[in-house]
Amino acid sequence: MEGWTYSASLLRARKNQFIKDDSFLKWAELEGRDSILKILKDTPYGTLFNNDNLENYEKIFDEYIVKLYAELSEIVPEKTVINAEKAIYDLNNMKFIFKSKFLSTKFNWSILTEFGNIKPEILYTYIEKKLYYNFPAIFSKSLYKAEMEFADTGNKQDIDFILDKAFFDYKLDIFRSKKSHSGIEPVFRMSIDMENIKNIIRAKKLGFSPEVFDKIILSNGIIAEDILKKLYNENFSSIIEYISKSEYGEHLAGVMTQTPETFNFSLLEKSLDQLMIAAVKKFVFVTEGPEVLYEYITLKKMEIKNLKILIIGKLNGIPSADIKNRLRMGVA
Repeated sequence: MEGWTYSASLLRARKNQFIKDDSFLKWAELEGRDSILKILKDTPYGTLFNNDNLENYEKIFDEYIVKLYAELSEIVPEKTVINAEKAIYDLNNMKFIFKSKFLSTKFNWSILTEFGNIKPEILYTYIEKKLYYNFPAIFSKSLYKAEMEFADTGNKQDIDFILDKAFFDYKLDIFRSKKSHSGIEPVFRMSIDMENIKNIIRAKKLGFSPEVFDKIILSNGIIAEDILKKLYNENFSSIIEYISKSEYGEHLAGVMTQTPETFNFSLLEKSLDQLMIAAVKKFVFVTEGPEVLYEYITLKKMEIKNLKILIIGKLNGIPSADIKNRLRMGVA
């Protein structure tokens, strides 16, 4: 694929710098924050942390990811994947501005982030003046819908539900609109299924009504939306049975307990992450193209998730065995 040959080889070489499973497992045995700071200095993240800022790991990693996107933008010939990943920052800004306007709350500019594709001040102007037509069509339609739904129900959660759906539809549309990105589409649709699996189990555990679940469920996954809506009317064990027999069942076999009381949601999230790691690593057979970038970004974010698990564990005195059980394996 034109322009991707050098980029793909460079990204594949950079994967060799990923932190190995053995290192994470060994670090989980260490004691205290100082030991974590010490080992971090021997990783690609060493310059990010000092004695005073370990507790600010969330902000530090957010800024690292943004700098990574900027760096990758200079490497790859086409930025569709990067722009799709950065859209999450636009979504969060959009939701905050929209809620502030329609809930009539005091607006706080400091909460907004500059990390997205659209400058916060432009987002603010479009939403404040209801210039929704300036957004991509999927978001434009969803903002109108969110405004009408909120006027009808007064429920601010409806804003989140509608715009979250738009976000996933928007990313899928990006990958579908470019023939060169067709290999990413099925993996992204799988990620929609993963969100829906989490949504249906969480909603059932919390006793949400079918009407609320219909607002939460995402469209365009491999498992049809209508099937999941119908399934939600069944009992918890029927939902578990369906998922166990789906194409994801083999990967989730150790998670699918039959009662809400015994269900381990953290283990489900880990199992779904492991499934995503396995899915993107199949792109190793793609010699060049945006799939290589998508794989790199996905694995990099998993590595950072492992570092967060490690830091949180050590800051909060979580036993080493529990930290190990939460780590995502197979990134490197």
